[in-house]
Amino acid sequence: MVITLFMLIFIALLILTGAYLLWSQRHGQFIIFNFETNPKVKNLFVFTSIGLFIVAAIGIFILFTLSREYNFITLILGSIIVMIFSLSFLKLNA
Repeated sequence: MVITLFMLIFIALLILTGAYLLWSQRHGQFIIFNFETNPKVKNLFVFTSIGLFIVAAIGIFILFTLSREYNFITLILGSIIVMIFSLSFLKLNA
């Protein structure tokens, strides 16, 4: 039961992060970065948010249909997508 609760929180954070990235992209600014000066960053935000939404959907499916051991797939995929986003964001703004 505790693992299910923590996985629901993690999936909610994936969805919130994806929604925030799309919201920032739609409004044209993320913290201090402006998307009009670098359109590659805009594409990075869109693809990352889509990836996070897909992983969240897969995570919900895994959470309610498969055994607890398969929840690691959601954790690993979500972490990899966020890691790739951060490294790409650093590379684009260097």
